[in-house]
Amino acid sequence: MMSAAQSQTTLVSKLEALQCHFTWDLDHSRNKLFRFRDQLEDIGTEEGNCWLGHIYNLRGFIQYKLGLTKDVQSLFNKAAEAFRQMRSADEGPWLVVNYGNLAWLNHHLGDQAESQAYLTKIDALMNKYPSPSQDELHPEIYTEKAWTLMNFSTDKKLAEDYF
Repeated sequence: MMSAAQSQTTLVSKLEALQCHFTWDLDHSRNKLFRFRDQLEDIGTEEGNCWLGHIYNLRGFIQYKLGLTKDVQSLFNKAAEAFRQMRSADEGPWLVVNYGNLAWLNHHLGDQAESQAYLTKIDALMNKYPSPSQDELHPEIYTEKAWTLMNFSTDKKLAEDYF
């Protein structure tokens, strides 16, 4: 049987292997976070915006990094709902990044069981919707990562490569 410490180590290593905002090595300077938060709010969240799920995911991550955790869960949930509406489907590979964010959030909030539940959901999605190539990420993950880096990173070339 695995000890609590071993179980925690295993959970953290699984979280670190995820593709999500918490693992993409984004610049976390407070000034930059505030600026991007304000820019994302200016983009708007009108229905039909094809980037709405991505906007909510990034806003949730930024709110978390700024220590404004009150609305983070709600923003990640809005991201999932926006993806569902845009895709007219309840599940798909587009939820992997969102579930990764939720897994990290719950881990940071101390709810390891909920964090593990999101890891299980990610595994199920990856098994049901495998990447077209074993050596590459799923195109849906590349899209969200590229969109995030395009808005958040100074290295626009990297974002272009992901697109």
